Amino acid sequence: SLQDQDVIAYCSEKDQAMAQVLIIRYGKMLSEKIFKLKSLNEVEENEILSSFLKQYYAEEVALPTEILLPHSIEDSELIVDWLSKKKGAQVRLETPVIGKKRDLVKMAEENARFAMRMERDKGDVGTRSLEELQTALGLNHFPEVIEGFDLSNISGSHAVGSMVTFENGLPEKSKYRRYKIATVKGIDDYAMLREVMTRRYRRLLEEDSSLPNLVLIDGGRGHLNSGREVLDALGLLDRIDLACIAKGKYRNNLDTDEVYLAHKKEPVLFKENSPSRFLMQRIRDEAHRFAISYHRRLRSKETLSSPLENISGIGKKRRLQLLKEFGSLENIRNASVKELIALPGITPSLAEKLRQYDGGSN
Repeated sequence: SLQDQDVIAYCSEKDQAMAQVLIIRYGKMLSEKIFKLKSLNEVEENEILSSFLKQYYAEEVALPTEILLPHSIEDSELIVDWLSKKKGAQVRLETPVIGKKRDLVKMAEENARFAMRMERDKGDVGTRSLEELQTALGLNHFPEVIEGFDLSNISGSHAVGSMVTFENGLPEKSKYRRYKIATVKGIDDYAMLREVMTRRYRRLLEEDSSLPNLVLIDGGRGHLNSGREVLDALGLLDRIDLACIAKGKYRNNLDTDEVYLAHKKEPVLFKENSPSRFLMQRIRDEAHRFAISYHRRLRSKETLSSPLENISGIGKKRRLQLLKEFGSLENIRNASVKELIALPGITPSLAEKLRQYDGGSN
């Protein structure tokens, strides 16, 4: 059954290859990753997959129970042993020949081939996928510039939004933007989305900057309505197309995504090997990755901060010195004045401040 798998396939041409990873957890496809592999001149065709597995899982922390592959590899026993030890539980490599698992491998192979075509012929393939997207969604504008939005928060903490830009089907990373949620308290995805989109497009209007042709939001009908409210309030409904992409009612079968549009009652469904579906997934996954990375950075900064920073006279050097000597803030409070002033730069008055500090601002 499909519960905890990574599905890996690749496409190789000359000195280059594209590898696709589909990540399935709890029976749902959580994300897709594409990798460009270089320097393949001296690598045999049957070694590409083995080499990629070693590189990819050397960096991965959360390993699946099962890895589905397009063909067997010579050193499978060594890789299984290595991955099982790393996970602390048995990891299996499987090469399915029929059924849903084989269909997933074929999907990964098709995505890898499409990514290779995009890389080899960045103009024509991108244009064809955009033309298909415009036709399938009934867009008013050719989606030459697409901006994708996603949100990230855990229990409302460090809520952030991300915006990524794709031009002619390719990411323009210099135009990516991050937003720290400023006006919304608690968990309210719709309000957060309204804040982020309002900040983005109000600024573009104030600066008389060019607008995207299509806004793509990671979400469902509620997110679509929230995004539409923003565009309506800014007078942009006729100038920008809007769509939302979500894991729909078929998500447990991993068949497709649903795309919601304001002018259609029912969501639009795409075939698994549709180039325009693959493009939308890339935009959604890139927005998600960008939001998650910003969220993690903010959480990391908070984790690395210390209450000692609030005490005047305690800089970074002394803070590290104190923690190295005493191990924790509690031990510093419990230390005697004599023990504290034994450290260079700690005066009797500063020692008293440290012992009396309760964690608030000084």
